[in-house]
Amino acid sequence: IADIVRLQGRWEEAEELLERALAICKETDDQDGAASCLWSIGDIRRIQHRYDEALPCLEEALALYRKIANADGEGKALWGIGNIQRVRGQFEEAIPTLEQSLAINRRINNRVGVATGLWALGGAHRWLGHVEKATSLLTESETNFAEIGNKVAVD
Repeated sequence: IADIVRLQGRWEEAEELLERALAICKETDDQDGAASCLWSIGDIRRIQHRYDEALPCLEEALALYRKIANADGEGKALWGIGNIQRVRGQFEEAIPTLEQSLAINRRINNRVGVATGLWALGGAHRWLGHVEKATSLLTESETNFAEIGNKVAVD
């Protein structure tokens, strides 16, 4: 239910539901569930530009995803962390984080993850003045989005 509410943009309600679900996951030692809750909470906070609150959630989710060998979750968490670094202007930190996410998403054939990873990397390189690299990444991103039937619409 929390993810549906989150996707509807009802952030406060979703966060409350996710916090309750997280407590249950921790009580029952459901590490995958806990990681998923933490990622969702972190993503809500990232979207709301509450980066100082989002980052610890995403970092804890990343650690759990790595512990349980959930590559999809690891790629998502790295993307969230890298995007926070990118929007904060920490491009030298964001690029390797986003490259890790992209490599995972390519390995597991997560086409949306690949497209959004290329987009975020392209943006970071653009801000650093790496015009050719940025153009190449953003063009590849656009191609990937088109292939999966999605317009470029990431925040």
